[in-house]
Amino acid sequence: MPNYYYYSNRTPEPPKRPKKWKTPRLRIPKLAVFAGCLVGLAILSQTVFASNTPTSQTHQAEKQGAETPKITVDTSKLQAELDAIIQQYPYDTGISVIELNSGKRIQSGDNHAFLAASTTKILTALVFLQGAEKNKYQLNQTVGDKAAQEQLRLMINQSDNQAWRILNDTVGRDNLQAFAQKNGLPSYNVTDNTITPEDMARLLAKFYKRELLSEDNTKLLLSWMQNTDEERFIPSSVTSSEKLYHKAGYLPERAHDVAIIDNGTTPFVIVIYSKTYSGDYDFVRGQKMFRQATSAALTTF
Repeated sequence: MPNYYYYSNRTPEPPKRPKKWKTPRLRIPKLAVFAGCLVGLAILSQTVFASNTPTSQTHQAEKQGAETPKITVDTSKLQAELDAIIQQYPYDTGISVIELNSGKRIQSGDNHAFLAASTTKILTALVFLQGAEKNKYQLNQTVGDKAAQEQLRLMINQSDNQAWRILNDTVGRDNLQAFAQKNGLPSYNVTDNTITPEDMARLLAKFYKRELLSEDNTKLLLSWMQNTDEERFIPSSVTSSEKLYHKAGYLPERAHDVAIIDNGTTPFVIVIYSKTYSGDYDFVRGQKMFRQATSAALTTF
């Protein structure tokens, strides 16, 4: 008796003798059925494999990305706010802001080449660390009377001028100038130590986007730009919920601060260069301007 369960769930019926004129029913051997199952499984596995290929994953990622809305920031008001803040103070001030996700730039006030004070110590550190990645220098080599890594930390975190001089001599001023030209910073002049706010902002943006150093060296330099010996200016407006990396610089007639601020969604660069037209700089009053400008940027982003 045939196995009816193989074909259906019907109740077995007594077999009927087929009439002689009917064509006998085609019987499928069990071995053939088993072979057919194997072929079906092979086709199914190929289909699953194809769905997991890089091309399919790329399409899925593109589809997901298309469905995820991108964060957009309206910066139109920030320009006017920064202009108004600058007008409140009797200083020659330039403020440059770059929103790192979109590359949007805002330039307020003057954008001439300022005497940059200690803010260009970042450039020296970048040149040395790039050289280290090319085995031109070593972080553990002795530079002056200390290891190069310690000199770099002192120069950035403590704004040590002796460490700056030693490292500038090590990398060479011609290489500092060449680095600036190569990276699109035409306003930088190594002899006068001058640069525009816009070019300094561009340098910080390239650095934070990992276009200048390896990940390890980027993190190393960023670590020195936190909890520095000068926190009066941009840091005074930044809360603990934002990551802040900065380098301040000042002289009797000026106060500068350059920073990367990352709130986790819309990181941005802000550079504030400010100096008096005559006489000494009022650092207490200037601090208020830094706080206002930084707060306006934080509110925007």
